[in-house]
Amino acid sequence: GLYNLTVQIQNSGSGGTEDLKKEAKNAFDKAKQLCPRCQDIFSGIIRSYLGAGEYELSKKTSENCMNLFPSFDDCLWLRGVSNIYLNNLEEGRKDIEAFYSLGHDPVNYGVQSELLLAYVSIKDKNQSKEYYQDLVEIYQRLILTNEATVQYHASLAYVYFSLGRYADARKEANEVLKLKPELKASVEA
Repeated sequence: GLYNLTVQIQNSGSGGTEDLKKEAKNAFDKAKQLCPRCQDIFSGIIRSYLGAGEYELSKKTSENCMNLFPSFDDCLWLRGVSNIYLNNLEEGRKDIEAFYSLGHDPVNYGVQSELLLAYVSIKDKNQSKEYYQDLVEIYQRLILTNEATVQYHASLAYVYFSLGRYADARKEANEVLKLKPELKASVEA
């Protein structure tokens, strides 16, 4: 129930409908009443806030989660992701690096996909060199999870190009051609 509501909100396009948000909030409130110290409930709550575009609320909830469950690393991760959505890159990076330093594998598809969504959401707000450098790391890690994904190579080529790293961009474009030769005209353009 709770998970399905969270997925519906995240997949509903522009932050979810108000009815889904209200239903999810009521479900999570009820779950908290039934099991106030259940850690996973907080992960679901925070992710539903992220899916609904409630980034300040997701950050505050992740901080509450960290206070209640100091050894539950998902709270730290989600605070980092919340900070990225809020365009607080430096704070977000610190939390994410701290999460990795606890032994979590950064070459994990789910982790990097969640992080990529946050970065893509702030693209219009942040065109800094640091922003693009973070994207390089994310795409490199996603490629390690699945080298055959053309979109990751194409996106990494674009990011390298945006950074002025033309040789690296060309290398990734060649990877796209190896995987999908029919894209030659697009790659050359």
